Amino acid sequence: MYIAFIFAPGTRNVAAPYAIASVLGAASFSLVPLVLEMLVEFTWPVSAEVGSTLCWSGGQLFGGVFIVVMDALRDEDGRMHRALVFLAVVCCAVVPLPMALGYYGLGRGRRAEAERDGTERGVGLLDEAAS
Repeated sequence: MYIAFIFAPGTRNVAAPYAIASVLGAASFSLVPLVLEMLVEFTWPVSAEVGSTLCWSGGQLFGGVFIVVMDALRDEDGRMHRALVFLAVVCCAVVPLPMALGYYGLGRGRRAEAERDGTERGVGLLDEAAS
């Protein structure tokens, strides 16, 4: 994401950052519901609110840390080129992590197996009451 800002032409207007941010925002808009559903699958025995809250809190924490680090990387002139390079390096380092989620089988079918076996919370109680 931030790599595009680093290599955008150095004009003194904001057309390139606005265009890049709008394309990234439109492309990322559909990812939030998918990630929240994936969090439900990963943290299945625990309620969905726990995974969602941990994810949002972690994002806020990392955002605060990045703001402090980026402020420290600012030049004497107020330019933030080194801060953008820092964010590009962080983004490139983190990209393999979501790509490797399916490789290790994290959360793959645990909920579906439990529903099929009848071991989901409350299902066993309903089956015993019906018989």
